[in-house]
Amino acid sequence: MAVIRSLGLALLLMGPFALAQTRQPDKQPATSQQRPLPEIDLRKHGFKPLASGRRDSLSLDFVDDSHIVFAWTTLDNPAADKKTKAKRNAVPSHLHAIFLDAHTGQKQDQRQWPSSSLSAWLQSIGEGQLLTCTGNAVRLLSREFKTLREQSITGANPCIRLQVSPSKRSFSVADAPGMNVSHTLMDTETFAPQAKWDADVKNVAFTDTLLIGNGKSDDTLLIRKLNQPWEPFHFTTMEQHTQASRPERASFVSDSTLLIETVKELFVVSVNGSVLFRIDLPDKLFVGARVTSIGGETFALREMRLRGLRNENLDMYPFASDDTLVVYSVATRMAIYSIKLKGLSPWPTWAPHDYTNQLALSPTGRLIAVVNDGILKIYQIPETKS
Repeated sequence: MAVIRSLGLALLLMGPFALAQTRQPDKQPATSQQRPLPEIDLRKHGFKPLASGRRDSLSLDFVDDSHIVFAWTTLDNPAADKKTKAKRNAVPSHLHAIFLDAHTGQKQDQRQWPSSSLSAWLQSIGEGQLLTCTGNAVRLLSREFKTLREQSITGANPCIRLQVSPSKRSFSVADAPGMNVSHTLMDTETFAPQAKWDADVKNVAFTDTLLIGNGKSDDTLLIRKLNQPWEPFHFTTMEQHTQASRPERASFVSDSTLLIETVKELFVVSVNGSVLFRIDLPDKLFVGARVTSIGGETFALREMRLRGLRNENLDMYPFASDDTLVVYSVATRMAIYSIKLKGLSPWPTWAPHDYTNQLALSPTGRLIAVVNDGILKIYQIPETKS
């Protein structure tokens, strides 16, 4: 009885923060049967899912809560595809973009830009402006598609390496070709350098004020402000209040919140190391792509599973296949929406299909978009209360 009274007193003194730390999100919501707001066949607008360059980065992004943009690349000379497979990224191409009403699917505009690379992409950064990467340059475009600013870039596949912060106010670019290179963080409006880091820290993610990554030698998590040295980042598990198993990767949900993936679990953690909640993935699932809303109130995870047979004698092995898309609310610390994804199948079909899902969240986190095999679907996410 004395032990029970002592435990109760300890919880009372620690207050609601301690109880919040032990909060674990409810089980994943039932898969939604909701029909998409619009369902758009992008092939009617010129996109070919299995055309040359489909494995390069497609672009899907919300301009605002009412409009969305989808972009893809095509070779200028499709007949030269077989001759350029070894250098697929360094070939004359075009970046195409189509702008759609997110609620009706109606086409608003369609544009294209020349590119020196198949890995070109486009993102909206607010106020109607766009950031494009076309292989040899990064450009800031106005809502009228006029070039406001331009920065030349070099190296192998520079657009694949280029990343954008959750707020979209910063982006990073590799400074030279090769793997062991330094990177520069730049302001999306001015292209002014904000910070640099080198290959001693890998898997770097960033906001407009912080960077986090893994030490190259031992994989420990390191964090720093823009112009300060790296420091070890520590966080505590909820139940044992001990150091969690070595993190594999960290990414930012917002300026103040991290998503940290360990060997077996996912944690949503504040930048001061406090665990907000833990995400337990269903058995045999693991995390693929993740997207966030601009304010960081909402984020979505693409859950994957291994499918197919393992037979080393026949050189057969399972492969990663998309399974489920789950949306989480940071305010409520729980999963709030789930839809089933069409993933790759171990059984061949008579007709080829591309079941790689591209994701995007609207700025407020009220809409989520999925592109699969040339079909764009946009869903309304239900409102939640804190």
